[in-house]
Parts: sequence; C-alpha cells; structure tokens
Amino acid sequence: MDPREIKRILVATDFSESSQEAVTTAIAFARAFSAQLQLVHVMVEPIYPLPAPLEVVTLPVDVERLYAAVDAQLTREAARATTAGVTCEKVVLNGRPHVELVTHADKTRTNLIVLGSHGRSGISHAILGSVAERVVHRAHCPVLVVPFGRGGKPAKT
Repeated sequence: MDPREIKRILVATDFSESSQEAVTTAIAFARAFSAQLQLVHVMVEPIYPLPAPLEVVTLPVDVERLYAAVDAQLTREAARATTAGVTCEKVVLNGRPHVELVTHADKTRTNLIVLGSHGRSGISHAILGSVAERVVHRAHCPVLVVPFGRGGKPAKT
C-alpha cells in the first residue's frame, strides 16, 4: 500500500493511557498524510454469565449518563486532533470491540486502523484477550499497534 493513499484513519480509544498514545500517533499520521481521523469508542454492555436458571445478568446502568461521559472524553480527544489541524469525527459503537472496529472500518473504507496495546501478557492476556490482536487478524486494511509505555521510542535491544 502506498502511504499517500491513506485518507481515513480509524483510531480506537478506551480512554486508557495506552489508547491516548495511539491517538497521539494517529494524529501524527493524519497530519502527515492529510487524512481524516475517526475517533472510535466501543461500549460493551456489562453482562455476566451465571449458572442456570439465571444464565445472564445485565447490570443496571444509567445509559444517558454513560453516553454523556463517553462523548465528553471523545470531545477532549477530538480537540487534540483539531488543534493539530486534523479533521476529526467522533464515533460511538456498541458491541464486541474487535468486531465493531473491523465492521466500522470496512463500512467507512478506512485505510489504516490505529490501536494501543495494553501490554498484558501471561494469564491476564489469556483471560482478557487482546482487542488489538483480534483486530489484526480480522481487519481488511493495515493495522498499526502502538505499544504502551514506549512514548514513541524504539524498543531496547
């Protein structure tokens, strides 16, 4: 892929420190390629599996308040992008993050997906899985995974 063809960049954020690094990187790429940035947050309904006969419990959540908090966070991230001279849109999706991110990227003809990596390993990675890893395996466009805590510095060898 010719980098000059990158015109739509999707950056996923869960508002963690690692996703803030991904947003910073995505803004830099968007500036370099004169690309539009999509700030995407995927909301996951808090569902907990229980033994029969209950099977599934959904926790009560003030959805309006939750959406307002997510929108406020996305607005702060979007302000960083617009201050840097990047055209930016905010998107809130619902569902499984890796599925929603890839589906949205396909639907919007995204040229590059940027994600942060929490850097989990061992049992934590096995239990929680990795959204970044799942997106990499399913995406139809290039995916850039920004490692957490390196601050843009190369890994030590």
